[in-house]
Amino acid sequence: MSAALSAVPRAFGIVRSNPILLVGAVLFGVIGLVGAVLSIIPLLGVVLAQVLVLPVALVGLTEMTDSAAADDDASLGDFAHGIADNAVSAIGAFALLFGAQLAIGITLTLAIVFIVGVSVTGAGPGTDPTSTLTGGGAIGALLFLVLIVALVTLALVQQFLDVAVVVGDRGAVAALGEAKDILVEGPLSVLGYALLRFGIILVAVGIPAAAAAGVGAVGAGRESGGLLAIAAVVLLLAGPVAIAVATAYHVAYYRTRRSDELDDASPDGSAGRTTPSRDPLN
Repeated sequence: MSAALSAVPRAFGIVRSNPILLVGAVLFGVIGLVGAVLSIIPLLGVVLAQVLVLPVALVGLTEMTDSAAADDDASLGDFAHGIADNAVSAIGAFALLFGAQLAIGITLTLAIVFIVGVSVTGAGPGTDPTSTLTGGGAIGALLFLVLIVALVTLALVQQFLDVAVVVGDRGAVAALGEAKDILVEGPLSVLGYALLRFGIILVAVGIPAAAAAGVGAVGAGRESGGLLAIAAVVLLLAGPVAIAVATAYHVAYYRTRRSDELDDASPDGSAGRTTPSRDPLN
């Protein structure tokens, strides 16, 4: 849990020292819009958005943020380099995890339907249909709980795929193992991290949104176009600020958890960035 807490001030410091990360967050949002449009396509759209578009956006912003965290010198070139160097590995990792999520979801769902169906129709003569239905329902509920736990666990693993690829210099398969290790080695720390990251996003968006709503209400009451414009600008800035701070926290947390490894990887003993040297798929 200490890693989750200690990464918070570092995250705000990263963004404060590198305001260009807000531009990177805007680029992330633009790429995200492409994914949102693709997701409209039935069936295939969601796969394209989750497996192709999201990883590309993530590695671009993560590389830019890691540059800021490592040597306090982020640039938009880092965003492009992040995509060029890491997109294949990230797409591979997300595709593998998506396949696992799909397989687990389909298997457990079919098992639930089968068990509940058998309990409803399979009661033979001399058996109590109520007890059969209750037993089948209990097993179905248990399997549903297993499904939820499995999907939540995979979601917790998924959130570290981008940093495992970009900061940890892992290929697709190794990134899955690294993301899993982050969770297994410190489950309470990861839960604390996830809650704090949600809180950071909530504060970064909620406070400006509340302020914008107040300014907008005053502007509407006074019929002031200037106040309404200010409210609109505040709302437009809230999203990039939230994305930038959340990503900085994401990178800072991973660097804190893997500080010894990253120190060893740097020739001068500092926690600097490393040039990708991995097999993109392994």
